[in-house]
Amino acid sequence: MRKLVFVGKSAPSMPDIPDVLSIAGYEVSVAEDGKTGILLIMDKQPDLIISTIELPYLDGLSLLHVIRKQPQFVCTPVIFVTAAPQLAEIRKVMTAGADDCIAAPFTDTELLYVVECRLQKSDLIRQHLVRNTNGTLQDQVTEKQLLEAFLQGRSHHQYGRHQSIYSEGQLPKFLYYVKQGKVRLFKSSSEGKDLVIDLCGEGDFIGHTALIQNTHYRESAASMDSTELVVVPRAEFLQLLKENVLLSNKFNLILASTLTHKNSHLVGIAYNSLRQKVAEALLLVKNKYAPAQEDNYNIQMNREVLANIAGTAKESLIRTLSDFKSERLIEVGGDGVIRIVNEKKLQVLAG
Repeated sequence: MRKLVFVGKSAPSMPDIPDVLSIAGYEVSVAEDGKTGILLIMDKQPDLIISTIELPYLDGLSLLHVIRKQPQFVCTPVIFVTAAPQLAEIRKVMTAGADDCIAAPFTDTELLYVVECRLQKSDLIRQHLVRNTNGTLQDQVTEKQLLEAFLQGRSHHQYGRHQSIYSEGQLPKFLYYVKQGKVRLFKSSSEGKDLVIDLCGEGDFIGHTALIQNTHYRESAASMDSTELVVVPRAEFLQLLKENVLLSNKFNLILASTLTHKNSHLVGIAYNSLRQKVAEALLLVKNKYAPAQEDNYNIQMNREVLANIAGTAKESLIRTLSDFKSERLIEVGGDGVIRIVNEKKLQVLAG
């Protein structure tokens, strides 16, 4: 019997999710809040996880982040259900790494169809045959083990604060893996103004898009603080993609997630109000570098860089930060550190 965990409560516009799944022959365990849900998932080791986005104590996105950090759940499908079918909400969970998101109203049949499809896809991924150096078959390779083997023995490069890693227009020579530190990806206008299109941190790859597409870099990369990168030569990376199905699949997922996130961010910069842009920039930094932490997250970042993330002028950013401080959404210390004190209101403001 396949084991499923449901975290949350079925909304009035949804079927009784645990009841429907139980009738369909699944073994279903239920938790009503995020923290209890994580403990239940660790204990039950389910074949599939279903969760609502809004949860007490720890929301669905934070639950997803914690679960994806565990090697045993790399291939476990995670499906979100929501009673508020807003495109931005669905896009947010899919960008965060969810396998599917179902918006109410939906029928019992639609729920079961999505569950069965995701279980079948998970089974196929697990059955991918990864050959080791002796030619034998490995069918239980975790993402963590795969990455450790891929990066073992590679060169490590150290970068100081605000140091260039590569520049737009250059031909790529390496794949970079962020071992420690923070990296910003940005594009520069002819007037020299930067627009940050993505933030990267520990565990992220950079430079892979140009390598896979065999093009010049379409953006520049620079460290934001003391940063350590693992580098893989271009030829070795491309050869590994040809030989290793699981590794190739991982980078396809990374590419899809990266493109979705960048598009969402750029649309926001183009159409959102100034207050929305600044709120979204603060949340982007927080969600990237401390997704499971709730209020009181400290942002220690150059105002120019933060303005580039928001896609606005430095002066406009500072003025808006002052407004947010007056509204008690943030606190600003004497050292310039921004402390988020009301994340929920920032989320509402960001839309």
